[in-house]
Amino acid sequence: MDPRIETMQLRLIGVQGIIRLDGDVSEDLGALYARLFGSLRQIPDISRPHRTFGYWQFVQSQVRVYFAGIEVDSFRHFKWDYERGLVAWASGLTTFAMWKERNGQEGKLRESGLCWDWLAQSPYLYNTRFLGDFEVYYWKTVARDPQSEYHEVWIPVAEKAGRP
Repeated sequence: MDPRIETMQLRLIGVQGIIRLDGDVSEDLGALYARLFGSLRQIPDISRPHRTFGYWQFVQSQVRVYFAGIEVDSFRHFKWDYERGLVAWASGLTTFAMWKERNGQEGKLRESGLCWDWLAQSPYLYNTRFLGDFEVYYWKTVARDPQSEYHEVWIPVAEKAGRP
């Protein structure tokens, strides 16, 4: 299954925390998203369609830094929120390979090797500016009603050198 390829600059506002894979991952991720969703009134300029982003960054074999954020159109009206730990993050112009994955099966697509097998045969390399990948969820209403039963897995990629 070939992915959709898009180049864009993400503007995200969210929260981050440490996730231990040898602990209760669901509880830890739920707490991060609860912090994000509890902060939505403090986040101006939320983009439409509403998209939340989860980003895993590898630290050690059983430890990840996880960023849970929502896409915004601009940072212009954003004010830092130290109480909730809201941070702003801009990806810079980035190309992503994007696959659909059924909600509730997070991680299955990557574990299957499909993304990495495609990458090995594609005209792209993994973009090493990043140390992880993205889970992207679309919402009918902000953080309440999922738009569909699928989310997307986004792998940051860069064109291989010497490509015409």
